[in-house]
Amino acid sequence: MHIPDLQLCRYHNGPLDADSWAVPLRAVGWLEHPHSYTQGPVPFGFADKLGSLVKQMREAFPQYVFRGAMDWRQ
Repeated sequence: MHIPDLQLCRYHNGPLDADSWAVPLRAVGWLEHPHSYTQGPVPFGFADKLGSLVKQMREAFPQYVFRGAMDWRQ
C-alpha cells in the first residue's frame, strides 16, 4: 500500500475516519518500491527538529507507535 506525502490516512471508518478528526492524520515519508522519492540535503537542524517532534508524539500518543513513529537515532 502506498500513500503519497500529505494524503489523508484512512486506516479506519466511522468516527476514526480522517474526515472526522479536528487535525487529520497525514502520510509523510511513506516509502514503498517502486515509487520514487526526493533525495538530497536538508536544512541544518532538520534531524533534531524531526526527532523532537517524534518524541513529543510518542509522549502524547504512545498507542500510535504502530503507525510508524520511531526514533532512528537510538
